[in-house]
Amino acid sequence: MTEQAAPLPEQTPPRSEWGGILVRSIVALVVLVGGYVALAYYLGDRIPSGTTVDGANIGGLNRESAEEVLVDDFEEITVQPVVIELSGENVELDPAEIGLAPDYADTLDGVTGLTLDPRNLWAQLSGQGRELELSTTVDQEMLTAALDEVAPELVQEPVQAKVVLAQGEVKPTMPEAGVELDVEGTVEAISNDWPRELRIEGASVAIEPDVSAEDVDEFIADYAEPALSEDVTVKADDATAAVTPTQISRVLNVVQDGSGPGEGSLRLVQDDEELLNIVNGNLSDVVKDPRDATVKLSGGSPEIVNAVVGSEVDEPGILSGAREVLKVEDAPSGDEAGATTDAPEPSATDEGTPEVDGRTITVNVVRSSRRSATRTPTAGR
Repeated sequence: MTEQAAPLPEQTPPRSEWGGILVRSIVALVVLVGGYVALAYYLGDRIPSGTTVDGANIGGLNRESAEEVLVDDFEEITVQPVVIELSGENVELDPAEIGLAPDYADTLDGVTGLTLDPRNLWAQLSGQGRELELSTTVDQEMLTAALDEVAPELVQEPVQAKVVLAQGEVKPTMPEAGVELDVEGTVEAISNDWPRELRIEGASVAIEPDVSAEDVDEFIADYAEPALSEDVTVKADDATAAVTPTQISRVLNVVQDGSGPGEGSLRLVQDDEELLNIVNGNLSDVVKDPRDATVKLSGGSPEIVNAVVGSEVDEPGILSGAREVLKVEDAPSGDEAGATTDAPEPSATDEGTPEVDGRTITVNVVRSSRRSATRTPTAGR
């Protein structure tokens, strides 16, 4: 048998060879880093290809050339008037006079300059530019003052409630809120949108009407419609007068107390004179004027014509009864917008207190007479 040779021991590089490998590695790293830094310096003055500012292409340019491009592209648009619109109204403002200006330097900050971030270097080499927005400077104080000045031109006043009673029907005009310019919100909108948008919808604040739609609906349901629902009957002795809904709509008016957003209220007022004309006209059988006794000549002899006792209905009772039936409210303290005429003052013989049953008012008939001295005519006259 042949004997196998023993394996040779592993040989390690001499120490001097390890030093050479280390030196070569360090040199390679230095060259690589130096090349990376050199590339970064080279690209640092260039804007990555494909970079745009609101559509203006500035890719591949240095900072100075890019700023020139921005001035050329945006100089005209940044001097055009800014139009503020609100509810169909608009005003035009000069950008320079309201504190607006483009800021080209700020737009390009961070786009050029030395960077060692490999992602930025790759974007520059591969043409993966960014889409940028043009930076602007906004003088908030100037812009706010300018908007405060023009705000009244953009106000849309609210439609105020109006309720008319006519031909026995309720005819309302429903309220609608108005709008006014929200200056603070519009400053923010202009700051964000200009100059990409030259027509800017202003922020708005609602102006509430004096009387809300809910209050109008409640007034109509609780007061106006019940007042015109059917006849009001006035009884005096055996006579009866019916006041129809059409006539009631002539007697009643709707007035507003108070003003200011949400501060108004509606109520019914009564035209006393119109009501008495209607009722007395229907009670002609019991309403009679008094007549003094007179003397007249008949066949050459004097003849006495007896006095006639007059009668009239209790007018204060009619008026107070109608107010109760129709829910007519007195004017607020200090307000003179109550009944449209002065109610007659009851005399000592007036009862002044009607009986009210549903929509029927029963009043007294007041008798009155006047007695005057008579004289006998002289013959021959």
